[in-house]
Amino acid sequence: MESESHSSSGDDRLCTTTDEGVAIVEGLAHSEKILYGNILWEGALSLSKFFATSPVAPNLKGKSVLELGAGTGLVGLTMARLGARSVCVTDNQPELLPLMEKNIQANGLSESVSARLLDWSNNESCIEGIDLVVAADVLYEHDGSHFCGAVARQLQREGQEAFVANHHNADRCQATLGFIRSALKAKLRVERLEDCHGHSLGSLKLPRAGGPFSGG
Repeated sequence: MESESHSSSGDDRLCTTTDEGVAIVEGLAHSEKILYGNILWEGALSLSKFFATSPVAPNLKGKSVLELGAGTGLVGLTMARLGARSVCVTDNQPELLPLMEKNIQANGLSESVSARLLDWSNNESCIEGIDLVVAADVLYEHDGSHFCGAVARQLQREGQEAFVANHHNADRCQATLGFIRSALKAKLRVERLEDCHGHSLGSLKLPRAGGPFSGG
C-alpha cells in the first residue's frame, strides 16, 4: 500500500495518510511497557484495502461496526470513511485510548466513530447492535482463545460477520492456528478470503453459523 508519511505536530511521531485517505498518527514508545498497538501493522493496512477495493467486501452503508484490538484505529476509521453508520474502535490497553481519539479527531470522524476500552477476558464485554466485527494484527501471542471468545460474544444473531487479518509470521503462527481451532469449536464457519485470482487476502471471514472450515 502506498502512503504518505511525515512527522506530526513537530514531534517525532509518524503520521501516515493511506490510499483510502485516512490519516493515522502512530504513538510514541511507552516508558514502562511494550505497546504493539501504537504503530501501524501490515494486517490493518491490508484489511483496510480489502474493504475499500474488493468486489466481495460487504457494503458498509448503514452498518454498525466494532473493531477489536484497534490500536491506532485504522481499520475502523477506514470503514467509517467508506460509509459505515457507526464505528466503535476498542482496545484493552488504556494507554492507546488517547491515540485512538487523536486519530478520530484528525480525520473529522467524531460524529460516527467512538473509542472505548474493551477487555477480552471479561465475559460480559458485549456491545449491542453490531453488524460487523473487524480486527487486525491481534494474533501474535498465546493460543488465540481469548480473542476467539471476544469475537464469539459479539456474533449473537443471524447475519453478523467478523473479518480478521493478521500479517503472516511463520515462526509465530500458534495464536492464529489456535484461534481457528477455537472458532471451529464455537461452531463459527471460517472462510479464507480470496481475490479473483484465488490468492489469499490474509484475512478470515467468520459468519454467525455452523459449518465446515473452507479455504484451507
